[in-house]
Amino acid sequence: MSQSLLDRAIAYMHQSQWTEASNLLEAALKADPTEARALRLLGTTRFMSDRPHEAVKLMKSSVAIDPDSSSTHQNLGTVYLALGRTAEALESFQNAVRLDPESTDAHFNLGVAHQQANRLEEATQQYEETLGIDPGFTDAQVNLAAIYLFRGQNRTCIDVSTTFLERNPENYRLRLRRGRAYREIGYLTDAARDLDEAAKISPDDPEVAVERGGLLAMSGQLEEATTLLREVLKSAPEIGRAETELVSALSELGRFDEALEVLNEATARGPDSAERYSFLGEILQRLGRTDEARAAHQRAIELDGELAAARLAYGHTLVAQGLRAEADAELERAIDLSPMIVSAYVLRVQIKTAEGAYAEALEICERYLSSNPSERSMLAAKALLLNELGEEAAARELVDFDRFIRQTEIDPPEGFVDLHSFNRALTSHVRAHPSLVHSPERHATRGGMHTGLLLVEPKGPFEAFEQSLWNAAREYMDSLGIGADHPFLKDPPRFNTIACWSVVLPGQGRQVPHIHPAAWLSGVYYAELPSAVEKKDSTEGWIEFGAPPEIFVLTKKTPVRLLKPKEGLLVLFPSYFYHRTIPFEGDEERVSIAFDFVPEFARLESD
Repeated sequence: MSQSLLDRAIAYMHQSQWTEASNLLEAALKADPTEARALRLLGTTRFMSDRPHEAVKLMKSSVAIDPDSSSTHQNLGTVYLALGRTAEALESFQNAVRLDPESTDAHFNLGVAHQQANRLEEATQQYEETLGIDPGFTDAQVNLAAIYLFRGQNRTCIDVSTTFLERNPENYRLRLRRGRAYREIGYLTDAARDLDEAAKISPDDPEVAVERGGLLAMSGQLEEATTLLREVLKSAPEIGRAETELVSALSELGRFDEALEVLNEATARGPDSAERYSFLGEILQRLGRTDEARAAHQRAIELDGELAAARLAYGHTLVAQGLRAEADAELERAIDLSPMIVSAYVLRVQIKTAEGAYAEALEICERYLSSNPSERSMLAAKALLLNELGEEAAARELVDFDRFIRQTEIDPPEGFVDLHSFNRALTSHVRAHPSLVHSPERHATRGGMHTGLLLVEPKGPFEAFEQSLWNAAREYMDSLGIGADHPFLKDPPRFNTIACWSVVLPGQGRQVPHIHPAAWLSGVYYAELPSAVEKKDSTEGWIEFGAPPEIFVLTKKTPVRLLKPKEGLLVLFPSYFYHRTIPFEGDEERVSIAFDFVPEFARLESD
């Protein structure tokens, strides 16, 4: 009789008829209160009826009667996970794996629990165990790719996703993960291709629209991105990435009040998130609400003290508020948690220079460079500090203007009668580009216009320009002798993509000193110049190398090199060379095209 009731209850459960199933299971338990399977199944119906606390009680009763049931431990772990009781979920899933080591569900669920606890190494191991048993386990493939993406291991994410997609090309969620990894390293054409394929398979999934919004933002089409992401948030507020991408795009546009409104609405919806509070702290600091900013950052750390990015963000806010000692402590903790978090090292160096502790700042640089000898931010800071400490020759060797800055002129591509007509085509494309906006907040341009990335379809004349850049880069590298005993040359990264954007400066527009830390080799091409550049005894509109930003408090002048722009001139230089533009007077515009040769593992940023 009891078995018949269970069979009928299971049939109802397969049809999601939870009330009917519950009635039969209660009848079975009335006949035999020690029926462990009936207790487990009734717990499942309670959970599916949004009564999780009753589900826990029933499943624990089932475990007490039959402690060797892997399925019961799994179900109990699932309920604990839904209730946010991660430690208890981990224990339940570990019991399930111990009792049935060949269960893919047990290994997968244990991986999910580890992932929610931010124990990514353990989660990775469990997903790999799952795939070792069943290589086609789709959810394990997606989650494993997501972990690599979260950790910034973009190439690994691309590689494993590609392997999995060969087995299951219809897995659109994998295409979304791989597409985002492509986006992170600047391969926007590949990112768009994966996104288009995912949209064909699942056109109505809001995650597809979120990735579309992120791609638009990365391409510089920020207004279009914000419109799309707002639509996603309105229809699917549970998609956390929509919130993140929208706040990023609004911040890029300098619309911090709107970004704050988005975060406040998300906070009201819940649940609390360390990443959200960290973001909230940054926005509040931008708005000058310093006490609230610190409180938000502290809440982020309270929620997840092991999140290095939250410590780093708090460090930035404390520096902005002049609280250098507190900032340094947070940054040291961030480095302990994530030893290769270069931004924390850079900020610590800036703190030490502000305190006049130049030798200590140099030690911080050397500490990072000992394991990453070609890191561009650290090389730039090291040169400044060597000069400050009286080691001018060593500084000059590191930032050798004569050796590493190269000027060349390109030939007019096929289809253009001369270089002037090619330049007019380039500038027309720039001025008509949908991503051309007043300089976004985080870029180095002040009082000018800035495009997004230009080597995406439709490329127009930039398709020919891209080939000219590759040719110039090959000539540059051949002339230098790659492999020489210099951090820039000894072990150059592999790269096969170029990030390219344009800066349009009116009179008094300028670019402040900056570097391109995500790249290896950078450059600029001059497509249109104001007549002020030709003024006698003047450097208006010129480019200057060497002078650092004001954030580095130094007592000695750094060597500089000024170069006069010329229409059709292309200048190449190491990405760690600080450079800026000199403002000019007049009503004409200065149109330059900047570019980076980006290493495969870098996160793309265009300044």
